[in-house]
Amino acid sequence: MPKCQRVQRKNRAVCIGDMRDKIILQSRSITAPSANGSDMTESFVTTKTVWSLVETRQGIEIFDGTNLIGVATHYFYIRYVSGLTAETWIQFKSKYYDILDVQNLEERNEFMLLRCSERGTTSKASNYA
Repeated sequence: MPKCQRVQRKNRAVCIGDMRDKIILQSRSITAPSANGSDMTESFVTTKTVWSLVETRQGIEIFDGTNLIGVATHYFYIRYVSGLTAETWIQFKSKYYDILDVQNLEERNEFMLLRCSERGTTSKASNYA
């Protein structure tokens, strides 16, 4: 079992015992609108369920009143998952999170940090992006 590792930002250690929330890793597919004018459709397929340490982030980075890049609203610390990329999505407590960045902590293949932006629920049309 991997030992605790220091998290540089808050001088905390990531330990297996800290991972108390289950998150669902999902792949997303979007079907383009058909010729008869139907809307695009989006579907998520569960690839894996894992335990996570969830950290809510504060503040946003804007330039001239516009968010130019995805703002990391949540950090998810998980055990290492091979092949996990920013193309994967997270479902946590009925909300979806877009993974902005995947970091293999200290390149040890033990823990990962997923910097994510809260997307919200699929019930809002503006979240289809």
